[in-house]
Amino acid sequence: MGMICSLLAIPEPTAREVMANPAGIRALLAARTDPGRRLSLEKSWHGLHFALTGSAYKGDESLNFLVSGGEPIGNEDVGYGPARVLFTDGVARLNQALAAVDDESFQRRFNTPALEAANIYPQIWDEPLEELLEEYGGYFQELKEFIRQAAKDRLSLVVTIR
Repeated sequence: MGMICSLLAIPEPTAREVMANPAGIRALLAARTDPGRRLSLEKSWHGLHFALTGSAYKGDESLNFLVSGGEPIGNEDVGYGPARVLFTDGVARLNQALAAVDDESFQRRFNTPALEAANIYPQIWDEPLEELLEEYGGYFQELKEFIRQAAKDRLSLVVTIR
């Protein structure tokens, strides 16, 4: 097992409801959802965050969303802290920020010595760069498309690390 990041795209009224009643987050996360509304980044989340922000745990809004962005949903620990929500306006800003990062820029930002030095999870940075770029580039493309669709559909986003 390991630390897995998952994203769930939901209507803003549902996001507002769970913010008002944080105990409902577990039921929301367990509910059956259209597969197009969920994305698992598996263990790639921390490497993606670092490539996007240049930081292990912080970074500029909107690109810091995987680790520290959004609003915590109460104090309900869902694995590694509370789930966080980005409301529709935040998802729109995130979509714009991600759209500005093309494949070439992402590859330049994906610096394995820097990932290793920053102790970025899952500490696999000695693997062949070509293989890492293929794997993480694939997750990056899935992430961009998922966020693009969520922004288009005016959905909010729940981020969990479990």
